Amino acid sequence: MKPPTALLLLGAALLLISGTNGEICPTVEEHVNLFIHGTSDEYNSFMAKYINDPETLAAASSVKQCSDGKLTDKDKENASSALEKIYSSPYC
Repeated sequence: MKPPTALLLLGAALLLISGTNGEICPTVEEHVNLFIHGTSDEYNSFMAKYINDPETLAAASSVKQCSDGKLTDKDKENASSALEKIYSSPYC
């Protein structure tokens, strides 16, 4: 597994662990799905709902563009498969 994929999975897992009230999982799932499979415009629009700082939005956009250039279809498939196991957790 490549470092960007591992970092993505770790970040999602930490968010899920920290929010076991059932409220965060749908938002995290949408965020990760857009990050992995969405277009840059879709991802940026989603992020703009939660982030008001232009520099942070620019950084998020940059990370999305980098991941789009680095992650292969196989990486994206593996990340999605692992995340589905997390989403099916009773804590979500």
